[in-house]
Amino acid sequence: MNLLTQYLKPYIGRISLGVSIKFFGSLMDLLLPWILAYIIDSVIPTKQVSAIFAWGGAMVVCSIIAVVTNIIANRMASSVARDTTGSIRHDLFEKVSYLSIPQVEEVGIPSLVSRLTTDTYNIHQTVGMIQRMGIRAPILLLGGDHDHCHIRSRVDAGLSRRLALHFSGGSHDLETGDPLVCFITKASGCVGANCP
Repeated sequence: MNLLTQYLKPYIGRISLGVSIKFFGSLMDLLLPWILAYIIDSVIPTKQVSAIFAWGGAMVVCSIIAVVTNIIANRMASSVARDTTGSIRHDLFEKVSYLSIPQVEEVGIPSLVSRLTTDTYNIHQTVGMIQRMGIRAPILLLGGDHDHCHIRSRVDAGLSRRLALHFSGGSHDLETGDPLVCFITKASGCVGANCP
């Protein structure tokens, strides 16, 4: 992970800007239920059609801002993932090209090809997904939980109970998934696996 961090350092400015844009877009998504609840609870009882259209227009504006900011942030995340993976692939190819014949035979050509293709693709996917969903999902999860607290408290109690189940299920997946990945890596004869 420290090595990946070294490759991400040159792009820290673009990552920060993309995360800020993604955060703002997620906040726009979270404003929609608040506006809708306000329309239903406060604006509709006044029977002023112009006010209903005005608040509906605010919802449309929030939706457009959310879409545009998410598109911009996703494109930035893709470019950072592309550039990072390109640097990693270049350095990996350079190191592989200077291996001696015995070193190549020890590691194996299929393993080297896998490192240059599949592993860099997985890094590309990970870097991109962390910037896309790793930022947005927690904001929407915590913001949605907060919205339910203020809008409908009874619904929030059920959501909080389900949230505990989701977290316990996710940790269970990690506990069973890591040993399985290590087993497969060792069984395929890959060198350098970080498994106990």
